[in-house]
Amino acid sequence: MESFLVARGPEQAKDLCNEIDKRMRNTAPDAAMQCFHGIGHGAVAQANRTDNFRGKDDAMAKAALRICERISSDRPQLIRCGSGVFNTIALFYGRNEYGLVLEKTDPLRLCRAQEKRHKHACYISMNVALMGMTRGNFLQSAKFLEQISEDENAEATQAILNLASVSGSLSITKGSYTEDIALCRSLQERLRLPCIQGFAFGMLESGPPESEYVRPFQFCALDSLSEKEQTACFTYLSAYLTQWYPREKNERICATAPERHRALCFTYIRRGFNHE
Repeated sequence: MESFLVARGPEQAKDLCNEIDKRMRNTAPDAAMQCFHGIGHGAVAQANRTDNFRGKDDAMAKAALRICERISSDRPQLIRCGSGVFNTIALFYGRNEYGLVLEKTDPLRLCRAQEKRHKHACYISMNVALMGMTRGNFLQSAKFLEQISEDENAEATQAILNLASVSGSLSITKGSYTEDIALCRSLQERLRLPCIQGFAFGMLESGPPESEYVRPFQFCALDSLSEKEQTACFTYLSAYLTQWYPREKNERICATAPERHRALCFTYIRRGFNHE
């Protein structure tokens, strides 16, 4: 999508995403939203082709976000496109591209400076920058997210969820998750359940094709998780299945959930759920 946008322009990129939605909405429901995320990556590339943003992360983000605003028809599209913008900038920090350097004492400065409608996309995209800065230390990275104010609690919970997803992706083949669960429990109370949810989601993202759900379902059912943690874990995964698989497959997947959580799984896949 990055190359396509640079070659064809934002409007044709949007048209392609809409065509993907028409063709794939019943087999890969989230494909179109991933396409809009790709437009965000391309928007940064396009912005850097037309202006000099070396060392200017905020100006770079603003120029790219203008493209997202132009092609987005609703809030979910804007957030996905914006997450592509900020994900690209977060990667630039780690590679020192365009002279961008993450401020180690204030790595979330860029996100706090954003308009309210763009803060969500920014906070959820700083996971790779934080983990890179701390050399993969989840707890050190999480401390910065704990500093997000109570006024932006929704942003904090989504940010920790995305941070934990990195750990979940890296830990998918581990035999024991005791240490990971303990790390989640050591966080501020408001972030503990989102941390568990994010860890499971990271497993879903990195699982083998067509059976991505197996390991995270196993994780959510662990006896070492409390009933509250298990319910939160299955709730998030069940809701996200509607973006991941066709309805018929989700029915089969929910049938594999532990009996005490099976009804919850069926409730979410039949209701449908739109994750931003």
